[in-house]
Amino acid sequence: MVWVVGMETKTIGAVAKLAGITVSTLRHFDDIGLLCPSERSDNGYRKYTDIGRLQQILTYRELAFGLDEIRAILDESVDTVLASQSARDRIRKRIVKLDSICNEFGGRDRIRNERNCDESTRQVGSFRRLRS
Repeated sequence: MVWVVGMETKTIGAVAKLAGITVSTLRHFDDIGLLCPSERSDNGYRKYTDIGRLQQILTYRELAFGLDEIRAILDESVDTVLASQSARDRIRKRIVKLDSICNEFGGRDRIRNERNCDESTRQVGSFRRLRS
């Protein structure tokens, strides 16, 4: 996912809508120092110009990294190569889990189709007996 915003200043609400998150989430990120606004207006409203860091945060969140882990990665207090390897490992584990879930649903669908087929066969047999 790539958001092109340029140097245009966006309000907290506009950034939240663009990112598909809540304003509260952005405020929380600011409160813990994970994502600070580019500036504040005279009335204290948060304003954002560069949301590249937000894209990175949301990507790592999608990979089930905790906020402290994300901060360490983005602030480069963690080896980025190891973080990338960890991210790949998490992705692989997630793929395996999702495959398992898909297979489970596939098995359920197969069983349901077999039941429907058996029921249809019984109905056709009953209909044939009635016509005889």
